Amino acid sequence: MPAKEGAGEKSVWFVAGNDEFAVKKRALELSVELAPSGDPMGVEVIDCDVATMEEAFDKIALSKNAVLTMPMFFSEKLVWMKNVSFLADSKLGGGKELIEESDRFIEMLAAGLPRGIRLLISAVSPDKRRGGYKKLSGISVHKDFTKQDFTWGGEEEVVRWIYEQARKRGFSISADALEALAVRVGGESRQLEIELDKLAVVAQEEGEIGVETIRDLVPPTRQSGIFDLSNAIVARNLREALKLLDQLFLQKETAMGLLLAAVVPTIRNLVVVKELCKKHRIKPVSINSSKTFTIAIGRLPDGATAHLPRKKDGGISAYSLSIAAKGCPNYTAQELEKAFSLCRKTNLTLVTSSLDSKMVLGKLLLEVLA
Repeated sequence: MPAKEGAGEKSVWFVAGNDEFAVKKRALELSVELAPSGDPMGVEVIDCDVATMEEAFDKIALSKNAVLTMPMFFSEKLVWMKNVSFLADSKLGGGKELIEESDRFIEMLAAGLPRGIRLLISAVSPDKRRGGYKKLSGISVHKDFTKQDFTWGGEEEVVRWIYEQARKRGFSISADALEALAVRVGGESRQLEIELDKLAVVAQEEGEIGVETIRDLVPPTRQSGIFDLSNAIVARNLREALKLLDQLFLQKETAMGLLLAAVVPTIRNLVVVKELCKKHRIKPVSINSSKTFTIAIGRLPDGATAHLPRKKDGGISAYSLSIAAKGCPNYTAQELEKAFSLCRKTNLTLVTSSLDSKMVLGKLLLEVLA
């Protein structure tokens, strides 16, 4: 039997995560980097995207044979288990017999591969709770590509990632443009890469990328339209808010949906921040970023922040609150209390009356922002 790799030498590479584009891109790069030089036949690709239990067992058996069989004419070989689907938390991947067979295969890999054999495994959205996943991660050169979470306090991480990627490409982007791009694309790294490459070209002529450039070049989504409407309310810009309302209705949004997704949360955040600033003497004019606001409220006693929204890690989700903080000087406390009352009245009107819903919501914006 061929000699095993020396102790401490890893011959397995494991690329995984729920960011499909990033996983496939890095796996393809590694398949080129790890391929034996000068031997076009030294790479064996096994497509492990299977639909049945029988296919999964066949692919595992095929992979076993591949990593234990030396190439005929050369001393090195790369085996690529591509798009492994049976490691996922699915009906197929959750089968007891298949999990046991996968674990046996991983144990075989842990014992070491023949010298000169390299194994590359790529898998989208594997089940990280499994012992097999943890074992494979430990015995391999492991790279995890997990999408940024943009749903519950993850906006700050997405904005930071975009900023770093823009800097790597050699251009600067304003804070407002960062937020707009993050909302328009979210945590979709593939689309973000495409948009950043496009903006890098534009920046050569325009210099710093501003929010208007983002609005002109990056396709709007439902989420970005709601974000823009929220920003217009914070800025107390009635003209912009009504224009966005028309646009969102053209996109088949409903008045109730916009009320609950954009108007009410924004007014609520303004009320919360206004009260915080008043009680604890935080000056809204000094708040120019979510980081500044996070620092300011982080100094407050626990009782003062217990009601604030939280991220998954337990920290305060300051992103949307910091945006509201910038708009606090645009409203008095009495105006915000009245606005919240008008939101309740509008909600009841939309449910119980036959009035034109767009007119009802437009009237609310007029009364709040005028």
